[in-house]
Amino acid sequence: MIKTRTYVLPTWAIPFEVPKYISRVDCGGDGETGTHGWQVRYWAAPGRFFNDVQNKKRLSPYESLQLATIYLKGFYKGPKPQLRGSKPTLVWKKHWAKNVEQGYIQMHHPQNGKRPIRVYVGTRNTVTEVRIERATVIAKARRVIAEHEHLEFLKTQ
Repeated sequence: MIKTRTYVLPTWAIPFEVPKYISRVDCGGDGETGTHGWQVRYWAAPGRFFNDVQNKKRLSPYESLQLATIYLKGFYKGPKPQLRGSKPTLVWKKHWAKNVEQGYIQMHHPQNGKRPIRVYVGTRNTVTEVRIERATVIAKARRVIAEHEHLEFLKTQ
């Protein structure tokens, strides 16, 4: 199921339900020579333009939108849950104001571009196996929550 939006052409008073990845192109005024149609823009397929004029016959915008929607449905499989894999890693960072290294358990956020999930463990002098295990459990729990939120976000798109 492709998410849609309502679009109203300025010269038509009828609202259109336009799928995501399809855009309206209008160059030149209505009734004038120009380009009028729908363009499919999807990252996994070449963009294609569906003109309101086919074989020297003027189609309605609704008919050319139907052709564009059929083309899009030919390859669109739905949103992919793009989760990044992650293993907990012990990372050392130098404190900005002190001459002390601090340890963190770090895991990638499931969504690209987001900051990694970090849990403080301690300094080089205070880190123990128990603290590392405790921080690892907390980081994994935060990662599961972030995965759940990310998948819920993808369902809404």
